[in-house]
Amino acid sequence: MATVLRVERFAADRQSDNGVFGRLYVDGREVGVTCEQPWRDNQKGRSCVPEGDYELRPWNSKRYGRVVVLVNSALQVYATEADIPREQRGIARSACLIHAANWPHELQGCIAVGRQLAHLLPHGPGITESRATLQRLRSLWGDRRGLRLAIRWVP
Repeated sequence: MATVLRVERFAADRQSDNGVFGRLYVDGREVGVTCEQPWRDNQKGRSCVPEGDYELRPWNSKRYGRVVVLVNSALQVYATEADIPREQRGIARSACLIHAANWPHELQGCIAVGRQLAHLLPHGPGITESRATLQRLRSLWGDRRGLRLAIRWVP
């Protein structure tokens, strides 16, 4: 059976410079929160991930270790630059990962996971216990095959 992750984003203003935050669910159970950059018209490395459904593939990052990468060709989100069709080069995105971070400014178009939202000095709104939450996710998603992610805005 596939493991299903869901991010329910909440924000009074989707354009807020404070970032985009959400609740994270695995197979219907809330397991933490998420943090992303603000929506900036899907700019590569500067915008949160587009709302939609994604396949999550295993990814070994030199910086973050064993994580997952988001893939949805209909939304022009690919695993690697090499996967991007020639006609979408320059507009499509790649290497959108789920990894550890505490503040939106630490992300380059990826999703960070954590335990709870907090005002963290010195940068303001962020998430706590990101590395521990990522480790917990790794144990929940097991071999990382058949992972799916749904990202939605909620009122």
